[in-house]
Amino acid sequence: MFYTGGISFNFSRNPYYRSSYSYAATHSIPGYVPPGYNALRTTLLQRKKAHVDRLLKPIKDFWVKNGVSIVSDGWLDPQRRPLINIMAVSDGGPVYIKAIDGSGEFKDKHYIARVLRDAIKEIGHEKVVQVITDNANVMKSAGALIEGEYPKVCFGCYNTKKVEVDKKMPSSHGYWWDRVDYILEFTAPIYDMMRVADTEKPCLHLVYEMWDSMIKNVKVAIYRHEGLEDDDYSSFWSVVYDILIDRWTKNCTPLHCLAHSLNPRREVFFTSCLDR
Repeated sequence: MFYTGGISFNFSRNPYYRSSYSYAATHSIPGYVPPGYNALRTTLLQRKKAHVDRLLKPIKDFWVKNGVSIVSDGWLDPQRRPLINIMAVSDGGPVYIKAIDGSGEFKDKHYIARVLRDAIKEIGHEKVVQVITDNANVMKSAGALIEGEYPKVCFGCYNTKKVEVDKKMPSSHGYWWDRVDYILEFTAPIYDMMRVADTEKPCLHLVYEMWDSMIKNVKVAIYRHEGLEDDDYSSFWSVVYDILIDRWTKNCTPLHCLAHSLNPRREVFFTSCLDR
């Protein structure tokens, strides 16, 4: 529970924690002593890390054979600390490397480049094929510094609409990136809606219409890619539509409809809202 449940090691010092184990020991396993503070921080943690390393070995073997991509993104944790995530992605699957707390740091191109440079060194520059970050200007500037030091490592930036890849990317990867562009294109409306909903601003009254618009935009992107007319059948769209509707059915409540109907800018949709 300490390693997977997010419980602080200091909790092992709590007298109620220790007494709970004592109670369990006297009723089922007499003489049992719970792990102590030092053991949790040292030997037991080392064993857990070694176990995780053994589980990750098959994935890391792909890094040597086929190369690995470093993916980095910034976000704020519940304590509002600015964190930078570092992940390694390969054919074997994604591996979380670490999160860096950037509190108190001036996040210019030199700082970002240093963070990414350390990640490349930790994984091994000979295994790293590319580094992918978001498309903030500071990230692009940091990418130029990285490429200057590691010319064999491509640097790319992404947003919700497209992936921008360095021209040095081999042409054989063109088809793969076309598929990535397509995936980003039809999932962008879903992502955009999630970003609007995942804010502290009130948006309950907008969810109903946003959901309808999102489904329409996803269909438009898929049909445009497949060259179909609006009344044509698409097996792929049928699968995506069923997934979206299933999710909406689980989450939709009468409260969404009520909030939508009371929104003065959306009264035109009131009738269709009630019909549903």
